[in-house]
Amino acid sequence: MTLRRPHDCVRCGKTIDPGEEFGAVDVLDPAGELRVLLCVDCAEALRTFLGGTDNGGADGATETPE
Repeated sequence: MTLRRPHDCVRCGKTIDPGEEFGAVDVLDPAGELRVLLCVDCAEALRTFLGGTDNGGADGATETPE
């Protein structure tokens, strides 16, 4: 996917400009399918959180799996 115009990261608000790397997430909300864009840092935090090794960046700390 290539951006044609700047978009804001839905998590932190950082502007993602065309040509920059970003994360795209397809989710299903109550109203139907929704695609959101994340900056690289937020996409990495989401990937880590979904992998079960982090608290989602709530306090900036990460947990180490035992």
